[in-house]
Amino acid sequence: MFCISCGSRKSKACACHVHNTSTTQVAHTNSDIGAILEDVLVHAKQQGRVTCGIYPAAKVLELEPNSVMLVILPRSRFSDVSLHIHYTLIEAFCWESNLRLLMVDSAEKLSKMLEDVPEVLLSPVGEVDKHTCATEEQDYNCVLVQYPCGWNNSSHSEDKLIEYCKNIYDLYHQPIIELPG
Repeated sequence: MFCISCGSRKSKACACHVHNTSTTQVAHTNSDIGAILEDVLVHAKQQGRVTCGIYPAAKVLELEPNSVMLVILPRSRFSDVSLHIHYTLIEAFCWESNLRLLMVDSAEKLSKMLEDVPEVLLSPVGEVDKHTCATEEQDYNCVLVQYPCGWNNSSHSEDKLIEYCKNIYDLYHQPIIELPG
């Protein structure tokens, strides 16, 4: 038997339609994931583990793909063809490399969430880290979160988010997470 909303098997966890529950509980689950994602992003940015922008993200994906815990792409209407091509390439790379990919509802909410969070700007050797979201005019069309130092150092929110990603991995239509705000 298949879910009418997403086409996944009902025996699997379905993020867009939790079987045997009402749609209000599903929306609540989506907003819960949005709040968990916000918590993960704020803490990761404070620790200097967030990379913002299409080109910096692509560079990290090319040089250090095993350090990437999560890739976040906001869903938007593509008025810029080159942005749409970049999104498609990053999505394909993530699927091919088994990297966690989440879609969020708004680049504006994502930027609002990350802009006011202080972060570590120095690398371990004291140089300015070019991979952070520290520029004045920042691109939030792609956000990467890298693993904390040592896998055992992941937070409870990060563990919940990773579990959520495991549950939605096989879905054909990935759910779009509604960010708070």
